[in-house]
Amino acid sequence: MNKSFFFLVASVLFFIFIIVGSFFIPVSKLSVLSLNDKMLHGIAYFFFALFFYALLSAWNISHVKNFFITIVLLNSVGFIIECIQHFVKHRSFDLYDLYANFIGVLAGTVFYMIIKFIFFH
Repeated sequence: MNKSFFFLVASVLFFIFIIVGSFFIPVSKLSVLSLNDKMLHGIAYFFFALFFYALLSAWNISHVKNFFITIVLLNSVGFIIECIQHFVKHRSFDLYDLYANFIGVLAGTVFYMIIKFIFFH
């Protein structure tokens, strides 16, 4: 299995994980994990960004383009999900979720860039 296929599958799985967590798992069930809701957002988007950035890197997209595509696209996904949640029963739009998503995306992207620089430069 080549690495671009692996990162594609990982990105799609994290996207599905985020969709399921955002719409189909009640908020009360998420509190069982004893993690703050914002931490869950940050962690989920960290790994989503990590794998998505790696996917774009495997496709030989320049680092600058890759950085901006990852930041803009994944935060747009988070924004769209939050907007839809406004209309979903037992869910609501939360600006702090968007902040947590942004921090997770930024951290995952920068983490991958640092790891790649340290080990593969």
